[in-house]
Amino acid sequence: MTNYAFWIPVSISIIALFWNYFQHRSIEKLKQENEKARLIHRVQFEKEFEIYSDLWSKLVDLKQQTIALRPHLDYVDPKKTEEEISQERLKRLNESYMACVFSFEKNKPFYAEKVYNKVKEAIQLSFKESIEYNSGDKRSREYWKNAEENIQEFIKIMDSTCDLIRQRIGLLEVNK
Repeated sequence: MTNYAFWIPVSISIIALFWNYFQHRSIEKLKQENEKARLIHRVQFEKEFEIYSDLWSKLVDLKQQTIALRPHLDYVDPKKTEEEISQERLKRLNESYMACVFSFEKNKPFYAEKVYNKVKEAIQLSFKESIEYNSGDKRSREYWKNAEENIQEFIKIMDSTCDLIRQRIGLLEVNK
């Protein structure tokens, strides 16, 4: 009976030792997986933030150049012809447009689809405005009415895009 009295606590201790060892390994594995997920999430957040920052800057420039096509208050160099002024404005818009489109398409897989769709609306509206500017009758009331409507729509799209980016960045920060 003495042998059992010795081996029962020893056996229980050995089983507990193995149990603790396997539990410790499981906990360490979970910690490593958690750390890996946090690292991936942090890298994703930084990449998305970088993309949004760059894209937003290009969108603001695109908005400014789009609005500058048909400004309400306009000062032009009297030495330049209407055609020269028009070409300069379209050239500046085209530069902003191409920079925005390049960033927009190049980074498509790396940011939220809702943001992508809103930016796409802004780009399409800018293109529409350039066509209306280039082919419209500047003396007609409808020409200026369309310009105002396009500007207001562009501002709404920018506000929506800003809200979506803020929401997305907020979601990413919460999960950090």
